[in-house]
Amino acid sequence: MPFEAVDGPSAEIINGKSIAALIKSQVASEILRMKDAVGKQPGLAVVFVGERNDSHSFVRTKMKACDDVGISSSMIELNADCTEDEAFHVVSKLNKDPSIHGIIVQLPLPKVTSRTISAYLALCHNCHTLMRMFTG
Repeated sequence: MPFEAVDGPSAEIINGKSIAALIKSQVASEILRMKDAVGKQPGLAVVFVGERNDSHSFVRTKMKACDDVGISSSMIELNADCTEDEAFHVVSKLNKDPSIHGIIVQLPLPKVTSRTISAYLALCHNCHTLMRMFTG
């Protein structure tokens, strides 16, 4: 029989906060080891276009998480009506910055399409693409 009946409850209650704290501690240790090995602090840049409060709050949460584990982070804010050239200039500068190791373009974007901005990201800096590559 492919399934067996289970007597009683089969779920387990977990403490998400303690699991998150453990993961954060492990990541902080890895970041510290990496900084000691290569002599550089990892850096993340977030490109934020527009004025969405929900997205802005989400980015602040990302930046605090970076700070908590030893990753430097910065947010580059562009007006909602920025041109494609302005966005390209910002991303191009970040691509060349040796202190930046990952770039996130915060979605949704108001005017400039995410495909357009993401196309400017160097592959080695595109956090979303790298995650898909490493996780399959």
